[in-house]
Amino acid sequence: ETLELCVIMSGEDATLFDIKGIAENLFERLGISGCEFIALSDAGIFYQGRSAKIILKSAAEIGVIGEIRSEVLNNFDIKKAVFLMELKFEELLKFVSVEKKFSAPPKFLPAKRDISLVIGKEVYAKDLIETIRSEGGDILKSAEVTDEYFGKQIPPGKKGLTFSLEYLSTIAQLTENQIEEAHGRIKNTLVTKFGASIR
Repeated sequence: ETLELCVIMSGEDATLFDIKGIAENLFERLGISGCEFIALSDAGIFYQGRSAKIILKSAAEIGVIGEIRSEVLNNFDIKKAVFLMELKFEELLKFVSVEKKFSAPPKFLPAKRDISLVIGKEVYAKDLIETIRSEGGDILKSAEVTDEYFGKQIPPGKKGLTFSLEYLSTIAQLTENQIEEAHGRIKNTLVTKFGASIR
């Protein structure tokens, strides 16, 4: 019998990125690095494009994450969105590290910026993140998706995404011009490469 760790979220404010954040926080606390979320080719009970397999160290598939399709939820008379994460518990334990790593606090203040855009549903957030990191250069410390939205304000076949970016230099305090130059470069590339509309 295989042991599995499952997390389920539901409610009006719950999103796929909330449960993805739980997964990332869990891995961080367990000392696990090298986590990737790769879109499922066969989504099964999940919506296609709103589900992913969880890969560790570019090799081990330890679980899945996604939004359960309404057709499945209707069988249980569930009306609200439901998000599920399933992890292979015994496989997960193989990657746990109890070694604690400490780093000195940054000498300089970070700067946070957001990017909100509208883009085709077929475009994966993972590809956008890779482009953002590439264009951000050395001063881009982190980039993550914080919101995904649909609705009347979003054209058919499109989706809205919001990214949170943090800029930081280890050698000097960043100027506003340095930050805006990198931020502008990222936005321009998202428009030209993916056809995104910046909101």
